[in-house]
Amino acid sequence: MSEKRLVKFQIWSIITQAITISISTVQNLIIVWLLTPAEYGLIGLVLSIGAFIGVYQHLGLVDGAIREISIQKKKREAAKIFWTSLFARLIITVPVSIAVYFLAEVIAMKIYHRPEIIFPLKLFAFALILQGIQGIVGAALSGLHKFFLIYLIQIFDSFFTLGVFVFLVWQQRFIGFFYALILTTIVMIFALFIALWISLQKMPYPKLFEFKKYFKAVFDIGFVLYLSKILYVFWQRMGILILGYFVLPMSLGYYNFSLVFGTKLTLLSQALSEVNLAVMSKTFSEDFKKFKQMSLRNFLKVTSFLWLIAATLMYFAKEVTIYIVGEKYIPALPIINIIIFAFLFYAVLDLISSSILVPAKKHYYRLYSFILVVVISFATILILLNQGWDIKGVALGSMLGIAVALLYIFYVIFTKLKFNLLSKELFIIILILSPLILLTYINLGFVYKILIYFSLVVIYLFYLQKKKIATFIGL
Repeated sequence: MSEKRLVKFQIWSIITQAITISISTVQNLIIVWLLTPAEYGLIGLVLSIGAFIGVYQHLGLVDGAIREISIQKKKREAAKIFWTSLFARLIITVPVSIAVYFLAEVIAMKIYHRPEIIFPLKLFAFALILQGIQGIVGAALSGLHKFFLIYLIQIFDSFFTLGVFVFLVWQQRFIGFFYALILTTIVMIFALFIALWISLQKMPYPKLFEFKKYFKAVFDIGFVLYLSKILYVFWQRMGILILGYFVLPMSLGYYNFSLVFGTKLTLLSQALSEVNLAVMSKTFSEDFKKFKQMSLRNFLKVTSFLWLIAATLMYFAKEVTIYIVGEKYIPALPIINIIIFAFLFYAVLDLISSSILVPAKKHYYRLYSFILVVVISFATILILLNQGWDIKGVALGSMLGIAVALLYIFYVIFTKLKFNLLSKELFIIILILSPLILLTYINLGFVYKILIYFSLVVIYLFYLQKKKIATFIGL
């Protein structure tokens, strides 16, 4: 696939994510407004427990399926890889979900002493099975490069999800959140499967020897990514899991609210990663020189976009918090920038993994990087909490771990593949945007703030245009 076509897919991916993230942000803000900080904190706790346990059913099969399907020339073989991946996922997902269901009371009462989360944990156990199916169906469509179909479905789903979540949370309070999660996931699976069936036309099941062959191909890469995924989810939810043991639900709510900002970056990186993984895997298998050239240019383009989004989120976080959500979440403001930085570093690391490491079969280094993340973050959080720090210490510990891991990945790319990702252009991009970040710590009138923002963004876009980076965003 040409670089031009890759950029086209990325642009549409960003447009789609801009729409879906905007809608999900409205959804999150309405939910935050409807619920108390304590209720919202309990939602975060249940999701963190469920995600930490549920990640064990991941097996890296989504990324493995995307890569293997993308290099197939026959749709029949792609269909067999899909069924193989789905069957393998269900073998693991169903027992894990059953375990979560029956251990819900033990987790809620013995570990966290919060009986109000027993039923939500049982609901989330069922949602785990549905999310596992959705992941594999979506992976098959990505591997087939049916990105436009995926984008249309995602946009439809975001509007549907907004209505369902808001209505059920309004009617049922925080328990309605989990009813909505189940209902929207079922609808998404149905839409994705119809799209896959239309794309493949015929969907033959693999024979036993084919199942073994495809499972090995998918699992060779998938298992390493599976371990990485476990560590990533633990890192992402580490703060809430630790705070849930030590602090009141209100503090959990403040920390969970800060994640609303940071996780928007992961949604963008994940959307771009699916495109990059499918396209760059095929490019690597055909032409390494072209793969290297595309990787370097693509990294700078996407990273420039991620930095702009991160700086914008930081710059307007105070206004969003005070004027949209309300003053009850003002205590979360000191950690929002830290959380955004942490998730920005993760988004860049994820981009490098999907665009370079996994296609080049250097996926073990992703695992090594996340071992660093967890060890450094966990140790730092415990030290800071022991020194009397509260949620800010947890946020700083999480950011430090991912920052060190990202530096390690830069070193790996430079030494193993001879890629120098830390270019002069990247540092200039960060330098131009740095005033937006620094000004978040100064009280400015809203009019002045808007004028400064658009002035710096114009300078930023002009630089991207001059260096021919801005073609990525259509300039």
